[in-house]
Amino acid sequence: MSGKKLVLMLVAHEGYYRQPDSSVDIDFNAQNDRLFSAITDTYIPLLNMFESLEKDNIHFNLSIVISPNLCALLDDPFVQELYINWLDNKISLGEKEVIRCASDTALSNLAREYLENAKKIKDDYLEKYQGNLLAKFSYYEAHGYIELLSTAATYAYLPLYVDYPESINAQIEAGLISHKHYFGSLPDGFWLPYMGYAKNLETVLRAYNVIYTVVDPRAVLFSQERPESGIFEPVRCYNSLGVLARDDEEYLSGNNGFKENDVYRSEEKDIGFDLTIDELSPFIKDGAVRVQTGYKYYNNANTVYNTAEAGKRVLEDAEYFVNEKISKLNKAAKLLPNEDVSDVCTFDVHDFGCNWHEGISWLESVIRKIAASSEIKLEQGKNLFMRRYSLKRVNLYPCSASGYGEALLDNKNDWMLRYVYKASERMSDLADRFPTDTGLKARLLNLASREVLLAQSSDWPMMIQKGLMPDYAENSFKDNILSFTKVYDSLGSNSVSTEWLTRVESRHPLFSWINYHIFSKKK
Repeated sequence: MSGKKLVLMLVAHEGYYRQPDSSVDIDFNAQNDRLFSAITDTYIPLLNMFESLEKDNIHFNLSIVISPNLCALLDDPFVQELYINWLDNKISLGEKEVIRCASDTALSNLAREYLENAKKIKDDYLEKYQGNLLAKFSYYEAHGYIELLSTAATYAYLPLYVDYPESINAQIEAGLISHKHYFGSLPDGFWLPYMGYAKNLETVLRAYNVIYTVVDPRAVLFSQERPESGIFEPVRCYNSLGVLARDDEEYLSGNNGFKENDVYRSEEKDIGFDLTIDELSPFIKDGAVRVQTGYKYYNNANTVYNTAEAGKRVLEDAEYFVNEKISKLNKAAKLLPNEDVSDVCTFDVHDFGCNWHEGISWLESVIRKIAASSEIKLEQGKNLFMRRYSLKRVNLYPCSASGYGEALLDNKNDWMLRYVYKASERMSDLADRFPTDTGLKARLLNLASREVLLAQSSDWPMMIQKGLMPDYAENSFKDNILSFTKVYDSLGSNSVSTEWLTRVESRHPLFSWINYHIFSKKK
């Protein structure tokens, strides 16, 4: 009888939005708000969910990608201090909201609920987790509850750099080193940003001893070999890199997606865009960009949000999802009677909390229902490769999760590529021209490598393409390129401004362990 396994893989990534130009005594800004909302609505509630499941002896078996960018931000004392300030302002706003909504019982109850939650989040962050969320993720991995995967250093879309192999090597190597730096070991799995696969990436991944990666189903289904098991069984490349093809059936978003249900809380209607600046103070100050506050009182049907109704719907949607997966795996098992079958579902972690208020509750309900089921079991991705060398071999078809990366290279952002290509080429040249330098020159070269990695980040072109803070993205990208160019010119003229170097190092303390030789040509 076939074993039926479900892999739930959560992808956690944040752009490197770090703004040291704002003092913690002044205010947070729109860029930092994205990270702080994610910590409040997703990362801390996710860890609290793990704690609840652990207490009930439920071995939840999740696979989680935590990007190096996110690790660096969560571990940054400056960001941590800003976050506490942000929470304090959120609590102050909540206290004003309780008073403002006092005449409406339903709104007042919601305001109190949000206020108490903000206080609890602050208490959890400072007392339970002591500001170190990464340590708790490490704890759950060490105890076998989760598997942590690494990804590219700055979430670069790797197919764009197939003509610059040193850059691909640098992104992968820095990503793996970052993972070991924060979690103490190297991962079995490596997540390709946006599932961007290009020919020969498997060679690089295996060179770094990566066991497996995850691809869009087209990469397997459009391959010449087209395995009969489709996406319901792991495969391997000809160099034995293991491959999981995700199930691209959408459950959360779209016209019939779970989070679009009328009873769920609307994530669009937020008081941050409706009230006056005076009413929003101190969370949003005069002249600041309006952002979401988290105080949201209406559902998708534009009536007052009802927590109890949403909770009932969560259980229904969780049961529907689990039943759908059982049905799909049962059908696959009938077609493959002598094989174990598996289904891999990948999720943007922001859908659990940030983009869908009830998402964490839904995920916990799914895990509990599967734990009580005898038909399927949750499995970590790495455990599907215990017999890796007996898997079917394929030549993967180049593609990505969004198709072929068109969102990362269109007429809005294509101008960026020529600059980052030239910087990448020059960085590789510098790494070979200065093979043994130490001291000030090594600091300059390490800074240059950080700036190039940041310039390669897919966050900047994606933000421009989506119109999400495009000016900030463009300025950040230009800043990375100009900082690298200054280093390049300084090394050429043998004149270095230590004051400038120290200032830029403090602005971007990303990858403090970095060694510029990651851009060297591999012999």
